[in-house]
Amino acid sequence: MPPQGGGPGLQYAGTAPKKSNKALWIILGIVGLIILLTIGAVIFFINRAKNVVEDLNLDDITNNLDNLGQGDNYGDNDTLDALWNACEGEDWAACDQLYFDSPLGSAYESFGDTCGNRTDGGLLCVDELGSGAAPSEPNAYGDDTTLDALWDACTAEDWQACDDLYMQSGAGTAYETFGDTCGNRTDGNLDCVTELGGLAGAGTYGDDPYFDGLWDLCTAEDWQACDDLYLESDVGSGYEAYGDTCGNKYAAGTTDFCVDVMP
Repeated sequence: MPPQGGGPGLQYAGTAPKKSNKALWIILGIVGLIILLTIGAVIFFINRAKNVVEDLNLDDITNNLDNLGQGDNYGDNDTLDALWNACEGEDWAACDQLYFDSPLGSAYESFGDTCGNRTDGGLLCVDELGSGAAPSEPNAYGDDTTLDALWDACTAEDWQACDDLYMQSGAGTAYETFGDTCGNRTDGNLDCVTELGGLAGAGTYGDDPYFDGLWDLCTAEDWQACDDLYLESDVGSGYEAYGDTCGNKYAAGTTDFCVDVMP
């Protein structure tokens, strides 16, 4: 018979302990959370894309698509030609619209980008040149009666009129250049009163037959006649200025005589 009470080393049969499902539930929870976050992100980006599409100006897109293949140069597209004409007439908003509506790399785009070939491009024309059409600035003889009168007086060797023309005209205009050069007589380094001396009315061609003769000889490159005209005429007169510059061929105010410096 087996010993009672169980001796050392004997094991009792029984039910095995249950395994825990805690780790499995944790894993399933993490996976579920990831799925929910992924779905949320997808919905978020879909809504964002939808809002972007709704914000786009469909008319602009349609216009750009319509312009594709419609030609690159003036005369190829009536709509773009109209914007080109308005831009050429200094309607800066039209220039910008032409740039946006025209095909990439086309002459239309370039003309709009440069505000009608007036700028280097890269900036909106309404920002760089103004919001509306800018009035044309008087540029050359015939554009402005006041500046024309100064031009005429400068031509007649009224040096103060030349200086006034330079000061009153727009930068880069033909008026400014004519005044700056004292009626195309100098390099424009000095004001005309300083460089050519006083008003022409203080004795100039037509006032004295003798000095007129020296003037004519000086014009014919008789350098001694130029020096005589300078030395003998009144200070500040047109005669003196003409002789001093060797007939408007040499810089005024120097100490050199024409016979020494002219060929």
